[in-house]
Amino acid sequence: MRINHMFFTKRRIVLIGTIAAVLAFIILIPLITSLLSSPNVDEIKINLSDVQINNIDNITKTIDLYLILDVYNSPTQKTATTSKIDYGLYANDVFLGDGILSYEDIPPNGRPQLSPGSTVQLKSKFTIFLSDSNKDVVDELVEQAIGKNIIWKIDGNAQIESAFVFVPKMFSDTLLK
Repeated sequence: MRINHMFFTKRRIVLIGTIAAVLAFIILIPLITSLLSSPNVDEIKINLSDVQINNIDNITKTIDLYLILDVYNSPTQKTATTSKIDYGLYANDVFLGDGILSYEDIPPNGRPQLSPGSTVQLKSKFTIFLSDSNKDVVDELVEQAIGKNIIWKIDGNAQIESAFVFVPKMFSDTLLK
């Protein structure tokens, strides 16, 4: 009786390895596609919830504002994050300038997490420089403490990220304050 010690020949090892690789690929396809699929940015809402006057400097003729943005992620959506939000700010239909809220220098695990069904508040500093075109709005900001309302408008673009995918999200919102 002869025992064959050569059951695992080079050909059989290659064949078994190939079959194992194909099976692993078939099993992992759903995971790979979910990692590479982009978040549905239509389900993410970005709203201007507050504009706070931080400082009015009469010497440099600037006003520092804090813009509070509420970012809501739908409950059916996957977790996402944002690395950058570019926006233009208007007060009573007068363009005040462009602003940016950036987390690009922060690792992805330290950026604001947009978990499904949650709202994240983001705070952005915005400085208004007095000019001839915005003088009336700046005067209204100074008088706002007396009860004068201002219609704030924000138009922007947020970069929404999920795993390996970056998707732009356009947004626009108004606030009466």
